[in-house]
Amino acid sequence: MQRDIRDHTIILDIDGVLMADAESTIDPQIASYIATLKEHNDIFIVSNSFRDARCAYAAEALGLPWIDSPFKKPSVSILNYMQYDHAKPMLVIGDKLLTDGIFALRIGAEPVMLHRRTSPKDRIVIKLTYLLDDIAYSLVRLWYTR
Repeated sequence: MQRDIRDHTIILDIDGVLMADAESTIDPQIASYIATLKEHNDIFIVSNSFRDARCAYAAEALGLPWIDSPFKKPSVSILNYMQYDHAKPMLVIGDKLLTDGIFALRIGAEPVMLHRRTSPKDRIVIKLTYLLDDIAYSLVRLWYTR
């Protein structure tokens, strides 16, 4: 993603966006791009992962707040755990239509769907989730391009 984004509130996913499920570190190029985004935007990490140590690592590595909410995307209740400027437009940067895309739609944010980072070592449940999401995405594209 190479866009000049300024004065937004950005909700950033971890799995598939910052790191593949099987990866344990953030690629330096991605970290550099996030640092650039941080210069002119408010960024929050919101993940559906139950791996708290992974979320804490990403937040610390990037110097970003992690919203540790009992709610998961696409629940709008996540916003109750964030202190953000309501006047700024919102972006949701993610890789899955069924979580990130629907969450963006529900909160009135612009969805920015990235090509998903994967690894051959990703867990099978993650691979199945990606397959279901890809099928849903294909059906939505088919429906809207008729």
